[in-house]
Amino acid sequence: MTDSRNLRTRLRAAAAAIFVATIATTASAQARVSPYRIGVLANTIPLDDLQGKTSENPMPRRLEDGLRDLGWVDGRNIQFIWRSAEGDLARLPSLARDLVAQRVDVIVVAGHGVGPAMEATSTIPGMMEQAVRDRVDAVIVGEGLYLHTPEVQATLHALALKHRLPMVHSNLTAVENGGLLAYGPDIADLQRRVAYFVDRILRGAQASDLPIEQPSRFVLWLNLKTATAMGVRIPPSVPLEATRVIR
Repeated sequence: MTDSRNLRTRLRAAAAAIFVATIATTASAQARVSPYRIGVLANTIPLDDLQGKTSENPMPRRLEDGLRDLGWVDGRNIQFIWRSAEGDLARLPSLARDLVAQRVDVIVVAGHGVGPAMEATSTIPGMMEQAVRDRVDAVIVGEGLYLHTPEVQATLHALALKHRLPMVHSNLTAVENGGLLAYGPDIADLQRRVAYFVDRILRGAQASDLPIEQPSRFVLWLNLKTATAMGVRIPPSVPLEATRVIR
């Protein structure tokens, strides 16, 4: 029980700092005629996905929906300016300067970095082999900037299947991409919550005065296809407790 509580505490603390940071620039509480300009800067999400708000990358749609619920409508009283490094982190400084030069009122920074992802991918096999030699029963994959990129996830899942070694992830997308089990903060809920902070800033609040929040909703995802492929027996109670089950 203690280990379970400690894990939950670590997941809460890690999740509090992931995915989105909101930065105020020139927002003012004074009434204005022109729309507020919201810059969105992504690390890895393709620019076409940002602008098109595809189902593959729902973050932009969730941000827009959350702001609409608070009275902010794109094309009426706000205007989005989308920018993405599309995986090339060296472009981030120039993209950020471009948004500032366009005098945006708020910059929303979204996504994990991918810089050392390839290096991480190359070191994971050795770590996994060590886990197998140590005869561990399972592996917990915690939060980290580079642990949940598509390249790293693909490597983790392939090795887990090869060695029939169950993995529990703290990032839900791992289960969508072939991972066995994930328990962590509801990313969709966090993405929608960003709209609240943008709203506060546009209404005159200082970013430095806004509280740092921890996730309040945690979910459990399970991939039964992976369980079958690995030969892992899942107790009947687990799918019943899971928020989402991939069959």
